[in-house]
Amino acid sequence: FVVAPTSAGKTFIAHYLVRRTLVEDDDGVVLYVGPIRALVDQFWMETTALYDKVYRPGVYRNDVAGKFYDDRWDELNTQVLVTMPEHMEALLHAITALGLSSRIRAIVFDEVHNMFDVTSPMAAAWERVLLSLPAQYIALSATVGDSTAFQNWLARIEATLRPGHEVTSIVHNECYNDLAVLLWTPGSAAA
Repeated sequence: FVVAPTSAGKTFIAHYLVRRTLVEDDDGVVLYVGPIRALVDQFWMETTALYDKVYRPGVYRNDVAGKFYDDRWDELNTQVLVTMPEHMEALLHAITALGLSSRIRAIVFDEVHNMFDVTSPMAAAWERVLLSLPAQYIALSATVGDSTAFQNWLARIEATLRPGHEVTSIVHNECYNDLAVLLWTPGSAAA
């Protein structure tokens, strides 16, 4: 569980898992789960731009990365699958039905604090997915309220569902870039 401010490198961690999986073999899969389609599409675009791979003879992949939404079931034949929580449940069912669960090396939950948005119908989907994971996962957030409480909650889930698994929490409060708030007023000169 990683808590760090915006622009502190959380997405770099996700890309590290992707790169490691692509280098290790031709079969491993990383699942990336983001709360909104724009973020998921951005991660997919970054991944397809950053990684290219030549597979061993006899291994066919559609591409390195694929999006999985209700209308895109053809993307299971990739090593990086990106989706949203409400589609993750269907994705896990499809992976299980096809006997592909053993290929999953890691799951990345980006902006995991969204699972606590009780106004969102996706909140329950986040929790159901966390409770049914077939692989190690990493949860990323910039704005989770009480990181200790969240880590303890994850630890209780792990102790119940996957005895012997531990939850490690990394809290980093510094941002590597100096962010500044700028305000532009219509009609004023551009800076």
